[in-house]
Amino acid sequence: MDRGTFASKTPRYRRPHDTSQLLVVVLPHSSSDKYGRASAQRGFQRGKKIVFTWPSLKEQNSVKMALAKAKELVADNSVIVFSKTYCPYCTKVKKLLTDLGAKFKAVELDKESDGSEIQTALAQWTGQRTVPSVFIKEKHIGGCDDTIAQNKAGKLVPLLEGAGAL
Repeated sequence: MDRGTFASKTPRYRRPHDTSQLLVVVLPHSSSDKYGRASAQRGFQRGKKIVFTWPSLKEQNSVKMALAKAKELVADNSVIVFSKTYCPYCTKVKKLLTDLGAKFKAVELDKESDGSEIQTALAQWTGQRTVPSVFIKEKHIGGCDDTIAQNKAGKLVPLLEGAGAL
């Protein structure tokens, strides 16, 4: 196989000169090579440009700082709910805790300047991307459905009592 044929069948990677951290991949047109088939099996279309992004160093550092902040908030509060003001599931959890008479801190991520970074950090930490995200005595309880299920099972009140929130 000559160099020209091989070069035309392998993906070409180009990195831009700016700091936006983009990777552009141009997949080969031929369906007969293993790279084309593998890419097609992943849902990519050959001959199209596909742009992948990954966080810049600045974004990575801000998520690290947000994770440290989230862990500090969780450690400093026996019951904490990471929430958004417009989220009906968050409202439901906060109402449940209020109705039970629990003392808790609500961190409204849509009002925090670093709210989206905190949410990303929480997702990395807990595996849960959505809000609400409830912690009791530094233990991640989960979201709305998880908290309500704990209450229905009779496990939420003992957790709150153990945390000194009731």
